[in-house]
Amino acid sequence: FKAGLSYAISVPPGSKILNATLVFIPGTINPGTPTGVRIHVEDVGGTSVNPYGSGISNITSRTYFTTSLSYTPGVWTANVPTNSPDLSTLVQFFVDGSNYVPGNFIGFMINTTSTAGDNLRAVYDTTHATGAPTNLTLNWTAPPNATLNSPANGASLLPGNITFNFTVTDDESILDNCS
Repeated sequence: FKAGLSYAISVPPGSKILNATLVFIPGTINPGTPTGVRIHVEDVGGTSVNPYGSGISNITSRTYFTTSLSYTPGVWTANVPTNSPDLSTLVQFFVDGSNYVPGNFIGFMINTTSTAGDNLRAVYDTTHATGAPTNLTLNWTAPPNATLNSPANGASLLPGNITFNFTVTDDESILDNCS
């Protein structure tokens, strides 16, 4: 069994992914041994096209990062949200890709890793009775920004000691004025 999930993400380039989880809303659950799964991220950092959009299939013929995550989900209860393990390492690979820009779609492939005693688990892919869609939750820190104060942009510089002055900020405040 293989399934594809995709989400448009707007993480600033250079950000550190602190936490990433898929929130599943279980549907049909058959009793039995929990099915082991492996989660992969598609290696296409530069696409603004939904990799698993309408009419697009071929999940197994795509290129995925070599790093993936295996886990065995615990007991699921129908219509009660459940989280995947932390996927921050996988999302970091995607965001660090040379073609990544905010707004690109990240594609996950989820496939089963065990066969004996597997149980069927179905999840909702859109908003349903609980009022919550299956989604990707991300937490990150954006990289600091540095602004050159002097010398002025385009200034002619002579050989010798040159003093630069710049301001470093994060999303909330000035971190330091540096010379």
